Amino acid sequence: MQFEQQGAPLEQTYERYVILTLRYIIQGLQFIIPLVTKFSKENPTVFLIITTLILFYIAWKVIKNIFNILRRLFLLYLLVLVVSIHLRGWEQFIGKDVPYFYNTIAESDNAYKVGLGVKFIVFQFKFYLEYLYHYVQNM
Repeated sequence: MQFEQQGAPLEQTYERYVILTLRYIIQGLQFIIPLVTKFSKENPTVFLIITTLILFYIAWKVIKNIFNILRRLFLLYLLVLVVSIHLRGWEQFIGKDVPYFYNTIAESDNAYKVGLGVKFIVFQFKFYLEYLYHYVQNM
């Protein structure tokens, strides 16, 4: 199969690469699927153990990636918080913003409708805001 035809548009070249790649994937699957079914019939216990290990590995990678995404989002939130404190000033943040956020979250009931995880996060956030609010009031 010739990929680089003289004067062929780039889209057609990419299309040929995709078709060739899909053809090799299909040929590989046509070879592998009968081998896997034969192996699973001959050694069912070993097949179940290997399949379970592969599934646990995939689940571990997915959970690890989710935690990395959450960690990066938390760092982004922390960066935005630090920048906003820097721009508005510490006194403005403690004196006006923290009580505003505390009162808004205390009065809002929408976050509780989302789920148990959000309830826990809102509870923790309310606790920290209340602690910070009372700490500032007692200064």
